[in-house]
Amino acid sequence: MQIYITDCDTARKTLARQKPPIDALLSIATEAHGLNSFPEKELHLLCSDVTKDWQGHIAPTVDQVTQAIEFGKNLEGTLLAHCAGGQSRSTGFVLAILASQDRTPVEAFDALDAIVKGTFEAGLRDEPDDYNPNMRIVMHLDNLLNCEGAFIDEYCRRFISFPLEDARTSFWMSVRDRECDEWTLPL
Repeated sequence: MQIYITDCDTARKTLARQKPPIDALLSIATEAHGLNSFPEKELHLLCSDVTKDWQGHIAPTVDQVTQAIEFGKNLEGTLLAHCAGGQSRSTGFVLAILASQDRTPVEAFDALDAIVKGTFEAGLRDEPDDYNPNMRIVMHLDNLLNCEGAFIDEYCRRFISFPLEDARTSFWMSVRDRECDEWTLPL
């Protein structure tokens, strides 16, 4: 299966011209956006790029991660995944699909790196390494797959530039801080 991860505008253009041809669509948005598509298989998830529900912003749920994993089973052809910027929610949900395919955390993150770079090489992304999976999705994934923190540790190794113990502490402090009533990640 070929996977591309991009932003909403690029997804809209890609679907309109069908280059490359798209067989499945994973669409993540904060509200229904009327993206007209025609792949045989589609999953639309409504959530914001936050780690806790806050002032109308809805965080990714464990049910949504489960839906993405189920959606990814037996997919063939080309999957186009998108969120507003193609950086956090879409990469998080694609990571969940990859992880559910009997990959270790290192293998799943390596596969995600390759997908993001491949999307850039296909001209569907502006930067080859500008992404950071949503932390709430990573936490749900780690719990669903009973990984006892292995996905969180790998996330910390790749996206937090401290020694692992400090990074793990920073991850949890960041999640705690982001769950206050006055903070949200940019959409």
